Amino acid sequence: MDEEVYNKDEWRELKEGKPGKILGRISRIPTIGYFRPGPTLLNANDFLVSQIGQHLNLQVPRVQFLEFAGVKGSVSFLVASEPQPWSSFPFKNQPEEHLSDPQDLAATAVFDTWIYNEDRNQENFLYAKNPK
Repeated sequence: MDEEVYNKDEWRELKEGKPGKILGRISRIPTIGYFRPGPTLLNANDFLVSQIGQHLNLQVPRVQFLEFAGVKGSVSFLVASEPQPWSSFPFKNQPEEHLSDPQDLAATAVFDTWIYNEDRNQENFLYAKNPK
């Protein structure tokens, strides 16, 4: 990949993730992201899926390429505060009564199926409480 596609903003490691790292930056807008070392096909796939999902106006994390501490990879920008696994959602049987946008959830589930997101499961399908 060309060097210019890698984001060169100042990032700091906040904590270890599995298998990557949780990063933060203060420059411009304070941001937290999940860094996945690469470059691998998974990094490229995450980037492409992010671009397609954004084009379809879905609530998908923004992904871009990044070089952190001399290691090339990708960063997925976190879009939810304190996300919880779907298996702990208290009202799984009637989610439409407890979600701010049930159709967005349905569209995201269809998108996941379309892109064959094979690692999506109840522990990897996250929700977050509406701060309002």
